[in-house]
Amino acid sequence: MLRLEQQLDALSLRETWELLPLSLRVIPEQIFESTGIELEILHKAECVDPVFDIKKAIASFEIDGYQQRVVIWCDPSTATTSVIGHELLHLRRDLCEGQIKLMPTKYCHPSIALFSLQLENEMEHIFIIPEEIKLFPEAEQRWVEAYGDLITRIIACDEPDKTETVLAWMQLRTSLPNQLELAKKFGPYIFAQSEMWARESQDFHDVARDAKNQNNKRGLLSWMMEAIHTWHPEYRDTIAYGNWQVTSAGLEFKPMGIGLLPS
Repeated sequence: MLRLEQQLDALSLRETWELLPLSLRVIPEQIFESTGIELEILHKAECVDPVFDIKKAIASFEIDGYQQRVVIWCDPSTATTSVIGHELLHLRRDLCEGQIKLMPTKYCHPSIALFSLQLENEMEHIFIIPEEIKLFPEAEQRWVEAYGDLITRIIACDEPDKTETVLAWMQLRTSLPNQLELAKKFGPYIFAQSEMWARESQDFHDVARDAKNQNNKRGLLSWMMEAIHTWHPEYRDTIAYGNWQVTSAGLEFKPMGIGLLPS
């Protein structure tokens, strides 16, 4: 992993990297063993074609099947051990475990593509944020601030988005269960929108909690696809699911289907 070591030195991230627990520092080797691709870590300013607004992110990861690249993009001035660890956990789940994922079809509208990627990220966070906090207890405050800001923004909206509201409650109660003050602030607001919103928010939390406890991403994704079909029927034929696999052509995303998952 000479290239990775050189990139860490170039970004002055060697010390940050060496503070990671061994279980995370071995992930680049696991990725290489699984895919034959060496992990890179680069300054986010070098990311020329981001799939989202990377300027607002401290760090992000990219799996590029076309160029056969796996990259962590980061701002080295703010990339803490927990931030780097978070991206490594994403990559381990995608490339070493082959977790099932949502993926927009190449013909769908850009707004739908962004929606599916954001939804996929929220589902992965159900599994990753608790593990990150277990490894780095100080990371909890970063997530409290992030979701606190999101909740404040939602409450200030004249017309809040139902999907965003329900997912925020799901994440708050599943990944940050000890943050009762935020829950006391957000829960009554959701109920004030409608009893239906409150019931659906709790249903999403229950499903996410069980999925996390059982390490069952497929069950969570199946629930999400049913919600997409109900709330956003215009999206139903444009969002696929599958996983990353190594084939004779190299690393590629292999679709398993479009629409509802078979029982």
